[in-house]
Amino acid sequence: MHPMYVRSARWVGVRGSSMPRIPWVIAAAVLAGGALMNVARVDRTNQPVDPADTIEAQAQMPGNVAAIFQRACQDCHSERTHWPWYSGVAPMHWLMAADVYGGRDHLNLSRWGRYSAEERTERLIGICEMVAGNKMPLWYYKPIHPPAQLSENDKKAVCEWVKSAVVEQSAARASVDQQIHPGDAPQQMSDAIR
Repeated sequence: MHPMYVRSARWVGVRGSSMPRIPWVIAAAVLAGGALMNVARVDRTNQPVDPADTIEAQAQMPGNVAAIFQRACQDCHSERTHWPWYSGVAPMHWLMAADVYGGRDHLNLSRWGRYSAEERTERLIGICEMVAGNKMPLWYYKPIHPPAQLSENDKKAVCEWVKSAVVEQSAARASVDQQIHPGDAPQQMSDAIR
């Protein structure tokens, strides 16, 4: 055999070189890193839900809109989160827990009855804006959860429901205001007409 061939063969790791060990070292380091990442755990819990506090009970949601919320919103914005198997493995564990807890802090459909009238109105308007603007569901959630994809008809149904819910809520608030200050109502009406 030619001496030049032997040198080049050793250099690429064919004859007794340490080159083949490098993939095993990298694989061992990745496995050890993965095991260490899974030591740091974040609690993944769903608090008990009072059915009377949910948005479905509080806002007279039609069935088609309720179905949209169940398949596209409730995993991150309610206490009825379905935690898939991969949500128990880091780093997905951390990412999903952060998204769910952040989503619940911003809008919790299971705690709708605890929001004030103003907070409900703000959140309803926000729902329509986020859905119509393709900001919700989040772009990286959609490929993993294909049923969460919203069609144009879904977006339209949600926004139409939001509009009717806001109008209904405003009318209810005006009725309550009138009950609290019944003597002022005629004066307020005449002021509004002028």
